[in-house]
Order: sequence, then structure tokens, then C-alpha cells
Amino acid sequence: MTGQALSQSDLLALVEVGARLGSEIQLTKLLDLILSSAGRLTDSPQGSILLYDDRAEGLYFAAATGDHATEVLRAWGEASASRVPIRGSKAGSVFSTGKTIIQDSLKSDATHFKGVDRFTNRVTESMICVPLAIADPASTGPKRIGVIQILNKASGRYNARDRVLLQHLANYAAVAIRNARLFNELVAHMGLSSFEDPVQAASELSQPSRMERLTILSADMRGFTQVCNALDSPEEIGRLLSSLLTMLSDQVLANDGIVNKMLGDGILAFFRGNQPPLRAVKSAFAIVNGFLGLRKQWKQDYNQDLSFLDIGIGIATGSAVLGTIGWGKARDFTAVGKVVNLAFALQSHARTAKDAKPPKRVLVDRATFSAVEQIVDRFEDLGAVELRKPDQERGVPYQQYHLISLVADGPGGSKQAADVRSLRVFLCHASQDKPFVRDLYSKLRQDGYDPWLDEENLVPGQDWEHEIRKAVRKCDAVVVCLSKTSVTKEGYLQKEFRYVLDVAEEKPEGAIFVVPLKIEECPVPERLARLQSLSWSSGTGYEKLKLALASRLRQLDRQAGEAVKRGTSGDAGRE
Repeated sequence: MTGQALSQSDLLALVEVGARLGSEIQLTKLLDLILSSAGRLTDSPQGSILLYDDRAEGLYFAAATGDHATEVLRAWGEASASRVPIRGSKAGSVFSTGKTIIQDSLKSDATHFKGVDRFTNRVTESMICVPLAIADPASTGPKRIGVIQILNKASGRYNARDRVLLQHLANYAAVAIRNARLFNELVAHMGLSSFEDPVQAASELSQPSRMERLTILSADMRGFTQVCNALDSPEEIGRLLSSLLTMLSDQVLANDGIVNKMLGDGILAFFRGNQPPLRAVKSAFAIVNGFLGLRKQWKQDYNQDLSFLDIGIGIATGSAVLGTIGWGKARDFTAVGKVVNLAFALQSHARTAKDAKPPKRVLVDRATFSAVEQIVDRFEDLGAVELRKPDQERGVPYQQYHLISLVADGPGGSKQAADVRSLRVFLCHASQDKPFVRDLYSKLRQDGYDPWLDEENLVPGQDWEHEIRKAVRKCDAVVVCLSKTSVTKEGYLQKEFRYVLDVAEEKPEGAIFVVPLKIEECPVPERLARLQSLSWSSGTGYEKLKLALASRLRQLDRQAGEAVKRGTSGDAGRE
């Protein structure tokens, strides 16, 4: 590679960009900076950075620019189940060979992976794709971590100048991405993973230890020793633990908590700032619902019966020593004090006897209970738990409360219960929208719902049309995913739409059975037009979908209560 195709202004621009990339260690900001720089230097309105996923052996979109960037990241990003294949895609070819490609006509190119084009309904006309590679001390050659691709140049065709510019930029970018990842991993290992700004996280390490009032949450899975004996391989155990710890961390982070420690099959987290007890308790109930969703997923993933697995959570509020413990190179950011020990003690008591109702999963101390009492719907006063050292005859008693359910969370909210039952949700969609629907399926399962998706629930050899009709009738709600493709596509999908609406006509007046979900801007079919639709692109689409499903669950609960009084079985045939 030479700089012969570059002008002096190009070289100065590269130096400036390199300096900016080298000073940014927040990964999301860094990726956006790389793409904005690549687009500006090459006059490209669209671009993306794809990074390699070792476990899935494919590429995911880590960042993207352009009109459909949000949809692409949602369907093909790190958190989704979809990956761009290494074989059968231009990005995969560049990643595997390390060779840059320039192509001005991709529409008829059979080697161009068109899954993303189909998803966005936009044709990629031209592209430059460049490997991201860093020096690898373990080998003689570079280690490739992903690719940068820029698309559809606004002013003519891509040329040698564009290629050389992007290759130089990729060299800067790969090193900057590697450094940002290493820094973030180091910060995470020191108990600071929840800080969005790594600089802020690093500054915490230099602060002296101080007393601070915190809410501590300790969560632990019950039955881990038994599951180690039940599963066949360390890889299976690792996958199960990975999904558990990811869910635990996600729910803490969603409530602005700090994940301080991963403790085998559990976590230690703490909450600071505004209303920490409230956020900790909401996180605990989200964890319970997420765990129930995981347990259903494990039932499908593993041959062994893992129904014995459960979750226990302890929450305590009080003062603790917060800061960096240790000296020199061995330091750890954590909280120390009686309140931490109390959270662990409550967590150890959060155990459910066989067939006990309601399950005893969330225990809190008096300080936490007093702070959240206004949102607690049902609870049990369990008396005192004694906190003492092994050599002490008498310890310090603390009141403990078993939280069973929370009241409705605002207008249209639903009651959250630690013994929540799953709402069965049928996902009606076009096959071209499968990447989006897979992602939606995963979100619903993680949040404790029981979604039905053909590729997940159908068994080889089954009459798929009969099973789909049966699933629609058994489900509590149907989410109809609408796109430009689905509303115009002829064939079985339209037949499925009609069948869903026919079943909906049998439901009581006012029942929220069919929820139209527009995954992109598109016309709504006439028979669905009378129903309020959701727009996923609004940014709050998933939260609004959960509100609709919560309303449906309340309807079913009311109907079940009325049916009990009448001695009948109710509308939905819930099992």
C-alpha cells in the first residue's frame, strides 16, 4: 500500500482522524467516529463496521450509518441472533482473506449477501470493504477482528484514492478498537462495568474510599451443583451460565445499577444516586421474570430436566465503605460493610420449599421495604434474620420481608409478581422479516413471555399448517408483524392473517388479542386498520408492545376470576 493516490490534504485529514481515534476509549463513540470519518473522506452516505463473533463464527453489525441504520443494528447487531455468514458474503470474504474489495455493481452479484438488503428494502449499488486487522503476538501474521464497509458513493464511482484512504483509516481504527475493548474489559474486571464512560470509571479507581448509603443486591441461582452433574459437558454448563449472567447483568443495568461482581452462578450489584431501593427492587422482579423465561428456553435447549433450577435474591440498604480496595497493581472497586453481608444473608434465605406457593425469591430488609412499600402489592413479614459471625453466640437481628408482587407501574402498567405466569404470544410474520422476528422472539423470552415462532416450535414431520392454526387458537395474543413485504406478499401469509382475524372475532368485545406491529413504515391492511398499531421505529415500540400484552394479561386474569365465580373455564383456554 502506498500514499501515491493521496493528496497532501488527504494525508493531513488522516493524521487528524488518527489522533481523534487514538484519544477515544468509549467504544460506541469510537465506532461512530470511525464511520463518520470514513463517510466524510469518501463521500459515502452509508457505512458499517462488522466485528467477528467467535462463538457464532459470523459477523455482526457493531455500528452503522444511513437511513436504515437503527433497523440493521436491531436485526443484525451484537444482541440479535442473526449473523452475516463468513462464506457467501462480501464482508465474510474480506474478513477471511484480508483483501480489500471495490465493487461498483452488486445488484446482480451472486456472492453478495443480500439478507440485509432484503431486510431494509434497499439495494446496495457499490461498496468498498476493508479488513480491520491488528498485530498478533501469538502468530506471524495479523489478527483480523472485522471489516469496515462504505456504500453507495454520492459522487461517482469508488476509486484508488478511496481505497487507500479507507485502508489507512482501517489501520488506525483497528488499533483504536482493540485498545477500547481492552480498556473496557480491564474496567469490567475491576467491578466498574456499569459505567458508560470509561474515563469516569477509571477516575473512580483513584478516589479514596468513603462511606456511602447504598442498596446492595445479591442474586444467586439455586441448583447449580446439581446442574453440573446433570449436563454432559463443560461447554453446556458454560452456555447456560453465560445466558444466566447476561440476563442478570442486563436487568441490573436496565435499572441504572452497577454490576460489581460475577460470582459463579450469581452477581453482586449495588445501586447509588436517586431512589436506589426502588431501582433495586424493580431490577429484582425483572430478574425473576427473566429467569423464568430462561428456564423455558433451557427446557428446549437441553435434554435433561432442569425444572429444579430457581433464583434467590437478597436486597439490603445501608451505609458501606465504597471505593478501591488494594494497592499497586492489585486493586478492586467494591463495597464493604454489614449491609453487603446482610444482602448475602437475605439471598441465602430466599429459597422455595418444594411446591410452595408463592415461591420465596425476593427478600429485603426493613430499610429497603420502608423505601418501596408504596409499590408493593403483596408481601410476607418473615420475622428476623440474624447476622452473626461463626464464632458469635448471638448476632444482630434484622427484619426480613418476602416481596411477592408489585402494584401496577403507572397508567397501563401491569402487576409484577415473583410467581408470574407467561403470556403465550403468537408471532405472525413474513419469512423475509425473519431476522427482526427472531430478535423479537428472544426479547420476549428474556422478559418472561412464551412466544410461538414456527422455526422454534415446529417439529420435523408435523403438518405445519395444522400446527400454526392450533397455536393461534392456544395463544393469548397474536403480534402481527407488518412490513412493506408482508402487506403486499401473496400466498399463505395472507391466509394466516385472515385466520388470525377470524379467531379474534370470537373473542369478547374489547379483548386485546391482535396487536399490529409495524416494523417499518408501511400501509396497514384494511381488516387491521380499525386496531391501534404500534410503530417499532418510534424507539418505544417494544415498551408499548409490553404494555399491550400486560393489558391482555389483566383481561385474562379478570375473565379467569369471573369464570371461577361462575364455575366455567373462561375465554382464552389458558392451561
